[in-house]
Amino acid sequence: MRALLLTVTVVLAAWLAPAAGATVYPEPENYRIESAAVELTTTQAGAHPDFTTSFALSEHSNEPFGLTRDVVVRLPAGLFGNPQPFAACTTLQLGIEPDQSECPVESQVGVMRVTLGGIFNSSSREPVYSMPSPGGDVVARFGFFAATYPTILNIRLDPETETLVASAEGISAGAALLASSTTFWGVPSDPVHDVDRITPQEALHDGGPARAVQRSGVPFMTNPTSCGQAQSVTITARSYQLLGSPSSATVPFPPISGCGAVGFNPSAAIAPTTSQGTSGTGLDYQLDLPTEGLEFPNLLFGSELRRATVTLPEGVTINPSEAEGLGVCG
Repeated sequence: MRALLLTVTVVLAAWLAPAAGATVYPEPENYRIESAAVELTTTQAGAHPDFTTSFALSEHSNEPFGLTRDVVVRLPAGLFGNPQPFAACTTLQLGIEPDQSECPVESQVGVMRVTLGGIFNSSSREPVYSMPSPGGDVVARFGFFAATYPTILNIRLDPETETLVASAEGISAGAALLASSTTFWGVPSDPVHDVDRITPQEALHDGGPARAVQRSGVPFMTNPTSCGQAQSVTITARSYQLLGSPSSATVPFPPISGCGAVGFNPSAAIAPTTSQGTSGTGLDYQLDLPTEGLEFPNLLFGSELRRATVTLPEGVTINPSEAEGLGVCG
């Protein structure tokens, strides 16, 4: 079953309040996103790429000009991830300290490189875990550690643009974020990722041994299935010092290609709820789109449905008077 998720990307959120000991260079007006980039390991439409989003903030001698509070990443239409087939790491399992974290290795769906300034002055490689969605407008959630800070990334669907938005609100200022690069894996069980299956404890000590998982081959990330239109990724960061002056950077999304190889094979069925002639009846209508492209790494996800038109058989009529007295849906 298709999930409206995904994908995606590269932001920080912590449960802790801003740390009093965080250091910052005293020119908050210079806080900005200095650079940003997006990468795909394949641009084939409907394929399952590793998706990487990176950004770096302005700094002075490894000190940020501002302490980051919020980061929002708006993804292109059609790019999504499906965490449903994978194990989930609960809030309790993630924990509040790296040494206490017990996330299942099967719940890791990516890896993050985070660079911190201030008292940390470090760059570390961190595992990214799929977590249960809390519901509401949050369609997916991911968790990881930024050094010692437990971190949450929420994914929402913008109903107006039908695009996914990854956001982190209330980031701990103690992290003194300088840069971040997050990769979500196209196929998490691929052996190429074994070297990056580390624990948060090992991340504090420059890594650990390679780990294998059951080779399910189930994809996580999926490319858009439309070609020929320019798309982009927008990253917005906001500091505690100047909440009303966010900084944004928009970078091109790699052009999707190979749409001719993407199939579109829906099946439809329609039947009346009774076969009695000249009598009132309901209509059962079912439209199915193939999902094999979400189940096997070597298969492409089929083309997205843009429009569906149903033409009823001759003689079938609609009688609005039968709805008299019923409520209406705006």
